[in-house]
Amino acid sequence: RVEGEILMKNPDLRVQKSKRDIERAFIQLVNQKGFSKTNVKDICSTALIGRSTFYRYYDDKYMLLEELVQYYTSIFEKLVSNRTKKNFTITSLIELYEGLENYQASMLCLLNISIDNVSLQENFRSLLTESLTQYLSTKKLTISKSFIQELYASSVITTLKWSLTNGVDPQIAELMNTTLQYIVNKYTAKVE
Repeated sequence: RVEGEILMKNPDLRVQKSKRDIERAFIQLVNQKGFSKTNVKDICSTALIGRSTFYRYYDDKYMLLEELVQYYTSIFEKLVSNRTKKNFTITSLIELYEGLENYQASMLCLLNISIDNVSLQENFRSLLTESLTQYLSTKKLTISKSFIQELYASSVITTLKWSLTNGVDPQIAELMNTTLQYIVNKYTAKVE
């Protein structure tokens, strides 16, 4: 999958090309002008399509945003699920960051938009919190589980944005993983 293509269920290459061009134009314009100043006319002009083509797929820019957020959330969900299955190893964290590199421009753009309960960052936060809940379920913690979940989700999102901007750094992944393991080990009640 190439940066900027939305999940296509339609095998028609013209549909795939149109939706890809719409997404790329949308991301480019939002990065340049912001979401509120981006309009359908500009998206169509930048994507080199007619308005009727845009409206064939989307009711408005909000519907486009919602579809993109859902799509990228599903990608992230698969990567987080893989990390959870691998018991939160450093390797699985690096795989998560590397798995998002192909979507760099779209991810960085969408992580900064929150409109009418449509927020990629909040979806990511929810998935991260949920995945850690499973991991922590076997631990008897001496501090608030919700605090650890929130700290973890915030740290991962910060590191994710940094990695998308600067590239994946295994040392940073190790720091993140070591920090999580330290907190969990330090604040798990010892069985005597």
